[in-house]
Amino acid sequence: MSSVDSSFVGDSSSDEEFDLHEEEDIAMLVAIHKGKKPKHGGSFYGRAFIQRERVDSHKRLMRNYFGSPHVFLENYFRHRFRMLKDLFIHICNSVKRHNPTFEQRRNCAGLLGHSTEQKVIAALCMMAYGVPADYIDDNLAMAASTSIFHVKQFAMTMVEVFGPQYLRAPNAQDTQRLLKMNKARGFPGMLGYVDCMHWKWKNCPRAWHGQFKGGGKDATIILEAVADHEIWIWHAYFRMPGFCNDINVLDRSPLFAKLANGEAPPMTFEANGRTYNYGYYLADGIYPSWSTFVKPVAKPEGKKKLVFHNAQAAARKDVERAFGILQSQFAIVQGPSRL
Repeated sequence: MSSVDSSFVGDSSSDEEFDLHEEEDIAMLVAIHKGKKPKHGGSFYGRAFIQRERVDSHKRLMRNYFGSPHVFLENYFRHRFRMLKDLFIHICNSVKRHNPTFEQRRNCAGLLGHSTEQKVIAALCMMAYGVPADYIDDNLAMAASTSIFHVKQFAMTMVEVFGPQYLRAPNAQDTQRLLKMNKARGFPGMLGYVDCMHWKWKNCPRAWHGQFKGGGKDATIILEAVADHEIWIWHAYFRMPGFCNDINVLDRSPLFAKLANGEAPPMTFEANGRTYNYGYYLADGIYPSWSTFVKPVAKPEGKKKLVFHNAQAAARKDVERAFGILQSQFAIVQGPSRL
């Protein structure tokens, strides 16, 4: 966080920049030429123009959280936007440098658009609370179409900027840390926990229901993830249709691509007097009987098998805990996707 640019917050010099994504103002200009059909497909005749006070909304946002003194304390910001203020400023600076969409600009009518803070907070509010797009219009003076646009841009930009650092396979140093941590928990050679989660898709096209409806009545999209005890999700494979089970997802997943190509970080561990050159994952009973999976005992008989079965089931709950934290921190994943 030492690289955060403190001059970013409250910068009034952005009044001279331009915003090309304010559809309401474009609609106003199109409405002047009522005898002509618009060439684009976004705006339409008769659409009411709303004079949103974007600048006043930005000033109120600055006064509430970033002013000196500010209205709300630091813990309010952390609770409402799921992150510390320094991290928020770092993210704003990063996405602004990477994606010009988050710069504050003027549109073709010369009206000042939303600030970077407004755009990022709009995306965070929709992700953190799972609210509809027009719910935040009162506070941020942002239309529903603009909010949805910035949520999509924010998600793609975050993956492009921070994905190589956080959403990646473990390197040699990470592998040694995982092995050391899991050995202390009684599982030498274990790299993580693998499981799948279903996300309901509310607006799934009817023609696709056969693919995306599984055992339930709702269409879902599957997320396959691998997490460690510290809730670091270092593998995520998303968008498989809901009719698939964990085996079908695994067949298409790139989880073992590096291992199959001989590109995985080298590792060795010993168990029961034998030396192994590859790690393994804890998984539930549906996964195939591969040497890279350690599954629970189907019918544990005897104290030794029962102890192992209980220990494996308890440790495997870490990936379920990761899914639970993901859904509690970002309610957009907990509810049905409306996009």
